[in-house]
Amino acid sequence: MAPFQTESCRTFFDHWHSLRQDGRLPHTKDFLDRAPSDLIPFAFIHEVESSGLLVRFMRTGLVQRWRHDLTGHYFGEHLDSDAREKLRGTMEYCVRTPCGMRQLGRIESSAGRALSFEAIVLPLAVDDGRSPRVTAFSQILDLIGAR
Repeated sequence: MAPFQTESCRTFFDHWHSLRQDGRLPHTKDFLDRAPSDLIPFAFIHEVESSGLLVRFMRTGLVQRWRHDLTGHYFGEHLDSDAREKLRGTMEYCVRTPCGMRQLGRIESSAGRALSFEAIVLPLAVDDGRSPRVTAFSQILDLIGAR
């Protein structure tokens, strides 16, 4: 994996990795119970379903950043169907393989300001019969002076 640009993404990854035992993915419950308190406000948990990515967990830092709570909604529901399917397919690949994903990108704030970010997506174990899950964490690079 390429080096992280932010310490927060590295710490989030290290936390996830520290919970792996015998090559198994960390369980969602263990991940949340032991999550770093300074990072968990910026975490998502999505269920990867055939119809899209259902937001099951969106913490306060993200709600404040996005100015609305997506819990219970499909992530990216404003995107066209091809983009939504590509996003869902990528997350399905992460849980099926299993593997993580790191992304550098740009988003537009609600005020129209372009912002750079680093994000990490990691698969989580679930109880039998549950939809597969991924956790996602992001750091706005402009807020910490990194680009």
